[in-house]
Amino acid sequence: LRTSWGKAFRAPSLSDMYSSYYSGTKLVQASPTLKPETVTSWEFGFEQKFITATHIKATYYENILKDMMYSTDVNSTLNEKRNAGKAEIKGFEIEIKQAITDNISTFANYTYNKTKMLENDSRPTSVGKQLTYTPKRQYNIGLIGKNTLWNGSIIGSYVDSLYTKEDNSDTIKNVYGAYESYFVLNATLGYKIMEYL
Repeated sequence: LRTSWGKAFRAPSLSDMYSSYYSGTKLVQASPTLKPETVTSWEFGFEQKFITATHIKATYYENILKDMMYSTDVNSTLNEKRNAGKAEIKGFEIEIKQAITDNISTFANYTYNKTKMLENDSRPTSVGKQLTYTPKRQYNIGLIGKNTLWNGSIIGSYVDSLYTKEDNSDTIKNVYGAYESYFVLNATLGYKIMEYL
């Protein structure tokens, strides 16, 4: 069993504060008044190995962010970085690994992330909405093999759809620029030709 509690901060970058630039026809405006983002977080989890070569991990976590830095579209030609008042992130992660043989193992993991804007004077319509660019669900599943000369893997990854607008109004799918859910399957294969190659 394990638990942790902590406080942290993230300072705005020099680029965020002093470097404006154009992205296509949109001006990304520097924000010299940005304040550091702070977070208070805690988590609780457990990890267990079994004689069946099974390994299970699970964690529940909560984060409270203040002065959260995020990008917002002021209008169709202007985007700027701002501090939101307060936001929360709650969720859990679970993972299971299973050795099939001495050289082959499989794994699966799942993350559920529930986010919410709690206070935001600069954009009140975002209060109560899901945070931007944060998928609610993600999972990976894979098979990994390794011996003296060969190694390889097949891993599938799923990422949920997400919002890019603070009021979560971008719900149209199947158009250019939409951040929809997706699944990617990756495969690797390696061979050890000699000791260092």
